[in-house]
Amino acid sequence: MPRVTPPERDARYPDFPTIVHALAYAAEHRGQAPALACLDREITHAQYAQAVAALARGFGESGVAGERIAYLMRNSLDMAIALYAGMAARAQVAPLNPTYTDREIEPLVRDIDPCLIVCDAEFATRAERLAQLVGAAEVFVVGAGGVTLDRLLSEPAAPLPLPDPDDLCALFFTGGTTGLPKGAEHRHRNLMAFCYGVAALWPLPLDEEHILNVAPLFHIWGFCYTLIFPVYLRAFMVLLPAYKPAGVLEEFQKRRITIFAGGPSALYMGLRANENFYKTDFSSLRVCLSGGAACPVELIRFWERATGSVLLEGWGMSEGAPIHSESAARYPQDRLCRHCGRGLRSRSGRSGNRHAGHADRRTRRDPRARAAIHLGLS
Repeated sequence: MPRVTPPERDARYPDFPTIVHALAYAAEHRGQAPALACLDREITHAQYAQAVAALARGFGESGVAGERIAYLMRNSLDMAIALYAGMAARAQVAPLNPTYTDREIEPLVRDIDPCLIVCDAEFATRAERLAQLVGAAEVFVVGAGGVTLDRLLSEPAAPLPLPDPDDLCALFFTGGTTGLPKGAEHRHRNLMAFCYGVAALWPLPLDEEHILNVAPLFHIWGFCYTLIFPVYLRAFMVLLPAYKPAGVLEEFQKRRITIFAGGPSALYMGLRANENFYKTDFSSLRVCLSGGAACPVELIRFWERATGSVLLEGWGMSEGAPIHSESAARYPQDRLCRHCGRGLRSRSGRSGNRHAGHADRRTRRDPRARAAIHLGLS
C-alpha cells in the first residue's frame, strides 16, 4: 500500500459528535424521506429515529449505559433499530453470528459478559441458554413475538437520547485466524472518523443515494455500510435478510439502487452467474464496493462494462471500523486494478486478548489495560 497523504476532510460534509446525532439531524431535516427498507417494509428518517428513541428508553430501563449488549439476530429493520437503540442508550453493542455453533459462540458471549441479550424470536431459546452462561443477563426479544416496530412507532415521539463521542459503542470480533477471535472495541469517535475518511475518498452526495447492502449486520462491513455511512449521507438504505443473487438483482431495479455496498469478489461472481443478470436494469447504478478479497482483473472489467458502474476496492480490518485504504473515486489517476488505493487518515482502534476468563470485568473495561493498535496510515 503506498504511503501517500490522504485528502483533507471535505468541508461540504457535516460534522457530528456521534452517528446517533446524525440520525437525529436526518429525522429533523429529512424526516419524510425514506431511510431504511427491508423486503416490503419501509420507514422514513423520522420513523427510524422515533423507533430508536422508544427502544432506547426500554433498554435504558434495563440499566445498559456503560454496559454491553449482545445481539442474536438476522438482518432486518428490527436489528438495525435495536443496534442504534443500544448505542443511543450509551451501551456497547456486540452483534454475533447467531448461526455459530455452541463451541464457537459460547466463548464470545462469556467474553462480552453482556447485561442484556437482544434477539429475534428465532433465537430466543438459544439466547435464554446463553444468558445462563453469564449469570444475570436479561433476554429482550425484538420483532414478532416481542417488541415490534409497530409498537415502537405507536409510542409518543420523544427526542433521541444522545451518547458521548468517547463512549464505547461497538464490539466486533476478529476472524480468529490466530486462535480465539479477539474483540475490537470502537468508540463513537472511531465511527465518525470512518465516515469522514470514506467521504473524503468516495465523495458521494448527501440526500440522494439509494444504497443496497447484503452483508450481515454482525460483520463490521455490514454494520458500517448499513447503519453508519448511509445515515451519515442521509441516504435511502436497502437491506436484505441474506445474500441470494436473484433477490439482489431484483432490488437493483425495484429500488433504483445507485450504490451497491457489495463485499468479496465471490459475491459479484455469484451475481454474474445468475440467469437474471443480463435481464437486470443497472441504469441507476453508479458505484459498487468490494472488500475481503481482491477482485480478479477480468471480473472488474466485466462488471464495469456490463453495468456501467465503477467497482472500487478497499482494505481493512475489524479493528479499523472497517476500512484502512480505498481505491479512490476522487483520484481516478491513482486507481489500479487489484490495488486497494490510498490510506484513510490515522485513527486508533483498541483490541486485546479477550479470551474468556483471562481478565476480570473491570480490567477488560479499562482502556488503559487494553492493548492499543495505532493505525498510522497517513
